[in-house]
Amino acid sequence: MLNMKTGEHYFQKDKHLRELERETFEQGNMLFRTFTEENDPNTLMENRMKNPEDIVREKLKEKENKDTIDAHFEERSMRLNKRLVEKYTKDDKKKEKEQKEEDFE
Repeated sequence: MLNMKTGEHYFQKDKHLRELERETFEQGNMLFRTFTEENDPNTLMENRMKNPEDIVREKLKEKENKDTIDAHFEERSMRLNKRLVEKYTKDDKKKEKEQKEEDFE
């Protein structure tokens, strides 16, 4: 067991405990600051009032919406790619045909 002094003003009397206390406050403050900067306070307060199941449902709906949007853009990209391939292969075929006709002349 640790031999630690406790009682009135123990913090001011023991340099090791002062250092431990300083490190604890520093780490706690940094963690809290990181948490508050990464999370909007209004959202945090709103979420405290909500049922946890509702929060999960909202997150799932957001993901579903994102997946739907991603699928839409992927489909749109594929259609555009198909049109570009058709256009440029048509142009190539047309040039080939013209070249063959010139060769016969």
